[in-house]
Amino acid sequence: MYHILLVEDDQDLSTITHMNLARAGHKVDDAFSCAQAETLLS
Repeated sequence: MYHILLVEDDQDLSTITHMNLARAGHKVDDAFSCAQAETLLS
């Protein structure tokens, strides 16, 4: 299992990708901008 930071500004694509990664057993955090991703990384 991996902990994945998914950075995608398209809400629909992010949702589909998140669901598929979670189904595969990964923990997924979502960010919709670079600024939001940087906040989650710190």
